[in-house]
Amino acid sequence: MKKIKVMHFIHSLKAGGAEKQLCLLSDALNKEQFDVAVFCIDDEGCEIRDSRVTLIVSRCRNPLSPRFLIDAYRNIRKHNPDVIHAWLPPSITTIAMLLAGILRKKAVFSYRRTMSFYRWYCYPEYLMAYLFAHKVVSNHPIVDSHTPFKFLYKIKHGQVIHNAVSVPSKRDKVQPISTETIKFVVAGRLMQEKNVLGLIDALALIRSDCHWRLDVYGKGDQRDAILAAISRYGLEDKIQLHGFSLNVYEKMFEADALLFPSFREGMPNVLIEAMQIGIPILASKISATLSIVGNRDAVIWFDPLDPRDMAEKITNFINRKYDVNALVVAGQEIASKYTVEYMSKQYEDCYKRLVQ
Repeated sequence: MKKIKVMHFIHSLKAGGAEKQLCLLSDALNKEQFDVAVFCIDDEGCEIRDSRVTLIVSRCRNPLSPRFLIDAYRNIRKHNPDVIHAWLPPSITTIAMLLAGILRKKAVFSYRRTMSFYRWYCYPEYLMAYLFAHKVVSNHPIVDSHTPFKFLYKIKHGQVIHNAVSVPSKRDKVQPISTETIKFVVAGRLMQEKNVLGLIDALALIRSDCHWRLDVYGKGDQRDAILAAISRYGLEDKIQLHGFSLNVYEKMFEADALLFPSFREGMPNVLIEAMQIGIPILASKISATLSIVGNRDAVIWFDPLDPRDMAEKITNFINRKYDVNALVVAGQEIASKYTVEYMSKQYEDCYKRLVQ
């Protein structure tokens, strides 16, 4: 049986959820049936372990340059993929789908977030997807995406394939909450939709005699605003920003609970990772998290747009008013569904149907 050649397009291979998922998928795809290549601009921090995956780093680091277009074109001609999978960002996916159309290749367009025209180059990306994509794959239900992207999802035979979760270690048993200072953790990019500023507003409402601290792991364009808010409320002794960490799972493992304050998400990877590790979670009640948790009593819900509600739920946790054991057990059962094997099998079936 002839192998199916798949060529992935993405900007870089470090830090983000999509980047990690691509590395997991590239390793997991059945190499007896698939040849896998990844075309990117930056391979620093690449977690692909399978030596059979062809990693191509563009000689041009500017995706808006004609040199990048030429380099991508030459590599597609050289590797002759059956399927081009365009991941992100729009500056990369636009080129990938344009070349797929020119060279008559099957194209998959990924939805990795709530889809909207949030930047100018989302418009040419949308046009290329409309003209040349054969399939849209989303890592989450698209209920919050804007109407044009829902339309595109429908006409391109959209499919939801949830992310996989893979953590290096799990707690053997539910650990009791710290007897003194409660250790909270936040992990993710410091972006507006992650709502760390809203969380700090809520934490400022908690009584001063409550003993807690928060460690924030991640980087992003809201870092300075977050530092300013911490200073304004006088919370420097309670909240620490650590930047991006390669050992974030270890930090989560050591925490008493994960705080997940996002008001908009695609696939909430960190939520599921915390469930798999075995720590309790206080999370925003939004469509992305509800699609994972459903009706299970697996997290403590709060309204991400209501600092008082957030503060109340966090205070209740500090005062040990929740059944942590039940939360963790339910969370681990949910997380057990999101395996690398299941995700890769869904993508394999997707690629096979495209080339039939």
